[in-house]
Formats: sequence, structure tokens, C-alpha cells
Amino acid sequence: MSDERWRGPDAQRLSYRDFMRDHMPSGRDGLVIVDLDLVTRHHGALFSTDRAGILTCMEFKHDGYDMTWGQKWTFGPIDAALRTQMADRYRGFYLVQYEDEPFEVTSINYRPSDNDEFLKWMRLEVELAPYVFPARR
Repeated sequence: MSDERWRGPDAQRLSYRDFMRDHMPSGRDGLVIVDLDLVTRHHGALFSTDRAGILTCMEFKHDGYDMTWGQKWTFGPIDAALRTQMADRYRGFYLVQYEDEPFEVTSINYRPSDNDEFLKWMRLEVELAPYVFPARR
């Protein structure tokens, strides 16, 4: 149904995306299909938490690309629900921008960063403010 197959250089070509785009309505027609790049769960003694742990959601974009409005409007309500329902177990949503090959973090939530800070943050050694989703227009 949708002829939207490739959404720019940041999009990955995956067969399930092509299949859904071939057989389902497009975002303009009412169905937004996005995937979240990474969810981490820090748990156990190393991270001073119980087995349930602490969740973090991340979207990765390379070469300075940003999330699409479809991603922002889809991830925003998920983030809000997790903040409300799991406030003590949800670290937040983070946009990680990077340069590819070799991997080099350039920013986290539009704030300049680097691989060293990213690793410290991933180890829970530093805190960074979570992404703030724009209000729905």
C-alpha cells in the first residue's frame, strides 16, 4: 500500500519493514511503523539494583540526523507512560547521535558528548538529562 521504502541514509533496509510498507497504509494514511534501537536493563550488584533493574530507551542516529516526527510522536507517549508507571525503574529516553566507522558518539540529547562520557553514562557513573519530547502540535 505504501510506496515509501527508503527514508534517507539513516534508514536500514529490513525485509519486515518492506513487507509492512507493501501491505499496510502509510504514516500519512494512519499507520506509523517505527522501531526503537536499544533498550537496556541495568540490574544486580554491579549497578546497585535488584533483578528487575532500571530500564533505559535509546534511539541512535548517525551523521547528525534527528528522529522523524513520526518517531517523536510514537516514542513520546511510550516515554510518558514509562515515566508514570515505572518512575523508580525507568531512567528515561535518550537520543544518541554518532559518526559511523569508527563509532564515535557526537551528542546525547543534542548535548555534545563523546565515547568516554557515553561509556560512563552507560555504566551509570554519570547522569544525563533524559530527552524531552516536543508537545504534540
